[in-house]
Amino acid sequence: MPKKYVSNLFNEHTKVLLENFFSLSVSQLVGMLSSLVVLPYVLRIIGVAHYGEIIFIMSLGVYFQTLIDFGFGVTAVRDINTFKDNKKKINLIYSKVMLIKIVFFVISALLIFILTISFAEFYELRLLVFFRMMMLIGDSLFPDWFFQGVEQMKYIAYLNVGAKIFFIFGIFTLLKSSEDYWQYFMLQGVSSLILGFLGQFFLYYKYQIKFHFLKYKSIIQSLKKDFPIFANQYLPILYNNTTIFLLGLLQVKTAVGVFHSINTIVLAGMMLLYIVSKVFFPFLNKNKAFFQKYQRLVIFFTMIIMLAILICNRFIFWYLNIENSEENFIVLLVLLLGFVGYAFTNIYELNYFIIRRKDRLVLHNTMIASFLGVLISYPLIYRFGVIGVAVTITIVRSFMGGRIYYKYLITK
Repeated sequence: MPKKYVSNLFNEHTKVLLENFFSLSVSQLVGMLSSLVVLPYVLRIIGVAHYGEIIFIMSLGVYFQTLIDFGFGVTAVRDINTFKDNKKKINLIYSKVMLIKIVFFVISALLIFILTISFAEFYELRLLVFFRMMMLIGDSLFPDWFFQGVEQMKYIAYLNVGAKIFFIFGIFTLLKSSEDYWQYFMLQGVSSLILGFLGQFFLYYKYQIKFHFLKYKSIIQSLKKDFPIFANQYLPILYNNTTIFLLGLLQVKTAVGVFHSINTIVLAGMMLLYIVSKVFFPFLNKNKAFFQKYQRLVIFFTMIIMLAILICNRFIFWYLNIENSEENFIVLLVLLLGFVGYAFTNIYELNYFIIRRKDRLVLHNTMIASFLGVLISYPLIYRFGVIGVAVTITIVRSFMGGRIYYKYLITK
């Protein structure tokens, strides 16, 4: 193959990678920074207890949002990327995704309604539940999976940045006292709806996407085919989100607010790894030989991020207006220990085994780790409270990452 052709091909791939990395970085970092910017103000104005109530209802919605997404952040991206030059196939993939999302949203809405009227814990916070439903609609409509599949992530950045600017402006304009706490959730719901509808409009305007009603059998076949990836996305909710949900049931809502505030910093670091993984996913799907370089890059980033958070721990607690107590520092330290496991999961599950269509191997790994989390979460949270949440999450992340790395070593 001529050197000039190889050079041009590499430059083309590099340009796409850099553009997508920058676009997704901007999108995710704006989201992360908006949380970091408004969080101290929100905690000071509405209080940790009200913030804990918001996070409690947010955690309830996560179960249903993951169901509605049905792993399309991986499977639909992979399918769109494979057939991105086939307009007819893209229309079918889009139609399949949206039909399944609509069905699962209707099911989710009914279940949330039943929960809300059946349990006082949710009925008392029914206004927050309503705004969480708005977020479910917006998140379900937003076609980020499509833009990632066609490797045009700049459109995700444009839309996300606009929505976050609206959200931040609303926070500093509307939140003036603790009684305004519900407006925080309202702004998230409205922002999500705007983002979802704009994303759909952009698809029809830019790509002339056409929706088709599909046969029942084809939908069922798609559900069966994509189920392993969905389960792999959903099962971590059993330990990750459930730990926060259990904390809200077993402890005062203040504890939920404190934990989530600390975890926001750790998740901000993990978001950087997530950006790298999502950007490289479509690239590695076609250029598997690049995996070794990608692996070293992510491990290097992981060490840098962990060290930076640890060094800045005093500033973090001061900035969040949270007491720099021994308990809170232990929570931060324990969560950081799970960072390596999270990194390994991103490297070897998403960008190695899933790309090689080893979906069931990944599912099996996630199932074992998630059931471990379910077994240990209740006793640890009941006995140790906030620290128990951090320990549960770190044990499961370490187990999941370590086991998938072992699978990689024996199969490469």
